[in-house]
Amino acid sequence: MRLYNLSFPFFNSEEARVASRGYSIATSGRDELGRLFPLVFNSTIDYQLPVVSYLTSLGILFFGRNDLGVRIPFILVSFLIVILTYKIAEIFSKEKEFRLFAALSVGLAPGFIFFSKIPNEFIVLSFSILLIFYLLIKKKINILILSLAMIFALATAKFAWLIIAPFVIFSLIFFQINLARKIKIKIIITSLLLTFAAVLIFLQVPQATRSFLENDFSISKDTNTKVILDRLRGQGLEAGWPNFIEKIIFNKLWVINLSSLNWLSHLEPAVLFGGFDESGKDGYISMGAFPKITMFPFIIGLIFIVRSNDRRLKVLLFLPFILTFPILFIYPRYSYGSILTMLPFVALIISVGLVRLNKLLKISLIVIMITEVFINIYYVIPDIKSSNLTRPGWIKSLVEESYNLSLNNKIAISDNLVSDIGPYLSWLSPKSIQGIPKDIPFPYKFRETKFPNITILGTDDNTFYTCGLEKPSFIFASKRDYEKLQKWLNIDAEKPIEKIFTDSLNNQTAYLIHLNKCLN
Repeated sequence: MRLYNLSFPFFNSEEARVASRGYSIATSGRDELGRLFPLVFNSTIDYQLPVVSYLTSLGILFFGRNDLGVRIPFILVSFLIVILTYKIAEIFSKEKEFRLFAALSVGLAPGFIFFSKIPNEFIVLSFSILLIFYLLIKKKINILILSLAMIFALATAKFAWLIIAPFVIFSLIFFQINLARKIKIKIIITSLLLTFAAVLIFLQVPQATRSFLENDFSISKDTNTKVILDRLRGQGLEAGWPNFIEKIIFNKLWVINLSSLNWLSHLEPAVLFGGFDESGKDGYISMGAFPKITMFPFIIGLIFIVRSNDRRLKVLLFLPFILTFPILFIYPRYSYGSILTMLPFVALIISVGLVRLNKLLKISLIVIMITEVFINIYYVIPDIKSSNLTRPGWIKSLVEESYNLSLNNKIAISDNLVSDIGPYLSWLSPKSIQGIPKDIPFPYKFRETKFPNITILGTDDNTFYTCGLEKPSFIFASKRDYEKLQKWLNIDAEKPIEKIFTDSLNNQTAYLIHLNKCLN
């Protein structure tokens, strides 16, 4: 299922950037800024940690600059998640059927299938969390291997910095009762020190604090909440409420209530079994994190665990909350990938319910699960249309044509065809092309705007002039720029459009224009 239709989902601009960077590292050891094996990378959103980019480079190194090369590392990681889930299920039940159902639930989880085919940190982090848990629950704990697993997780995503230590402490308390206190203390201190070291190293990067506030603790930047509080206070004052009562009722702690509701809203059944991401950006629009039918065994498993005296089974009720609580801090910015870490433990609850059904019901449920997943993986046209802007597969033909023309001509491309066209030019061109970066070691929210013979219109003060002996420029103009060029260059009177490009919804998105004009 993960190898089928390998070109779907199409990459968003950040994933295309990672793919292009992976090729650059695989061939030269340098990233898009020319740095040799750096530990922190740049993007238009935030700084990026190293693991995902280096995993991508390994896939490209062995399988080439193609869809398989860039996606295979994450497909393999997703496969390992299934194996680890099977192994971890052994501590909750000795029934082989229970372990198989747990592995099957994870293997059929649409959220995992979707994220296993794109370069992203959350599928890798989910694997890391499972590996850490597996190493923690073993009778004999190897602290060195456990430390390496924690370093791997901490170098994958900043999200891990908030959950590794709490997750390790919780697992030691409830799963390792007989472990010597000294060893427990060593492991807890190690997890805290490694997290502290990861944060400290990151803080050495320019504008790291800004990165934290805007991307990881974005709750502190939420101006809407402040506006709401001020409005409520104003209404209270107009009604004659004493000022001190206003401050007690409507204060900054109110943000915690809002963010808590946001957190819980993404752990609700609708996300798990209805629609994981209705926009189609981070999942199949008609499927939740699990097939819909699994809600039935999930409820049965939940009831059984609540009524059970098995202390370890009851822990399954708390692990999803521990692994997702950082969503509190990143409210209102939220990525659906951040709940992947809890899905294997939800799968265990589903498996608890499945084993308690009769044989006919089990077979029926599994057949429906597989059928639903296969239908949605096969019929992806609705997903392509819904993610027309965020995952623009249609941009490939435009990029290929612009690359071919740029071999012998100067090209201008509008900057608003997609959110960030630079990474698409680097990755989707028949041969890799690298941008001409600014000479800044760690530019925050970096965007590539200049390539050999290709200029992105709208990023600089570009002007056109009548060509002399130079070859005229080819212009791939958006509707916005085409209307401007009609006025500035009198296009209709001079020459019509050579080619029109359409998107996945069959809307006109770009116009290829070739006039006797050169770009300055």
